[in-house]
Amino acid sequence: MMPEYVCIDIGGTTIKYGVTDGGGRFLAKGKAPNPICAGGVGAMVSLAISRIRAYQKEYSPVGLAVATTGIVDASSGTVLYAAEHLPGYTGTRLQAILEEACGLPCRVENDVNCAGMGEYWLGAGRGADLLVCLTVGTGIGGSVIFKGQLVPGASHCAGEVGYLRIGEPGTLESLASASRLIAETAEAKGMPADEVNGELVFAWARAGDPSALATAERMVQRLAAGIANVCYVLNPEVVVLGGGIMAQEGFLKPRLLEALRAALLPRVYAGTRFAFAQLGNDAGMIGALYCLLHEGTH
Repeated sequence: MMPEYVCIDIGGTTIKYGVTDGGGRFLAKGKAPNPICAGGVGAMVSLAISRIRAYQKEYSPVGLAVATTGIVDASSGTVLYAAEHLPGYTGTRLQAILEEACGLPCRVENDVNCAGMGEYWLGAGRGADLLVCLTVGTGIGGSVIFKGQLVPGASHCAGEVGYLRIGEPGTLESLASASRLIAETAEAKGMPADEVNGELVFAWARAGDPSALATAERMVQRLAAGIANVCYVLNPEVVVLGGGIMAQEGFLKPRLLEALRAALLPRVYAGTRFAFAQLGNDAGMIGALYCLLHEGTH
């Protein structure tokens, strides 16, 4: 019988949790809204602890793998920086808190890093020597994996591609995220932004709506510019594209590949595999497990 592990993915709006075996197969899964805005860090941590303890009654976990939003010092499991929508989270010694509360060895890592590790282990980037994983959703994040190891960077900030500059005022995240796509489409259609979402924009675009097609094409061109910059700096074997927007693979893939072909030298384009993520919402938890299992190699 394989050992069991509790996996948790702490996002800005949702906390996902589950129990896996050592091969990344889920035995149980669930999710709940993140209560940090209403109840503070204490409420968020209490929710995580309550789920872990509930799993400990039903299963026999031997470790705890945690993916979390924010910049993380994985050597200590401390959240070095978290965005304003997670008030009070910066400085939280998450690993120490969870280990003390639950009595399990714990590994804490940034969620985008975990998503990349998950895709490297069991997903679209399986076995690649040099892998870059980009997640495109409300924001844009990235991770770099070289020969099975995360590249953290000197300040634990390697892969923060959302801050890239691509020739327009602003950052890649401010120009090419789902938030920008929704805002631009709503403005073009004269609608309140809260009445528009990403799925609706792509539904309109697939139906031939001119304003939705124009804003989606702008997003594709901006994304391609950012991805091209990454390819020129790192020359990765594989670029894995994940996050909520990338669920629109049928619409995005041909357009994005066409834009990348135009943005990259033929040798670079031909030598890079562009793949859409395969693990969906489980990537963070699966990658966190991989990081825990390979604790001594990172």
